[in-house]
Amino acid sequence: MVDNTSDERTALATALGHNGKMPQFVTFPRDMPDAAREYQKLITGQARVFVLRHLLLNEQATSKEMEDATGLASTTVAKAIRELIGWGFVESTSSSRDRRGQKGISYRAQVTKVRAAADSWNQWFFPRLEQNR
Repeated sequence: MVDNTSDERTALATALGHNGKMPQFVTFPRDMPDAAREYQKLITGQARVFVLRHLLLNEQATSKEMEDATGLASTTVAKAIRELIGWGFVESTSSSRDRRGQKGISYRAQVTKVRAAADSWNQWFFPRLEQNR
């Protein structure tokens, strides 16, 4: 008996739009500053953008408040927060009580870091515009 399982999987993957290769690691241009790279990672994730935007609009918020405001799942918000903390765009503050009186850790955006990263990205992405300012 011939095992066609591998061929069937390949055909299915091709039909679904996969080329059968491992996903490529994203590399950044050599001239892109580190802050611009961090900002590029930030803006390529919709959940990260929604979470950070909520924190920029509000002085601080708990995970639950971000879930309610953005409509994102708790696991998605948690992952976004972890990534944003890792890049220094968000920090956790002391435990607090939310609007319902439930205790939770609050988070706040590091506005200065976000602005610096955005400026770095803009200067890299729009070099001629920045020269003509």
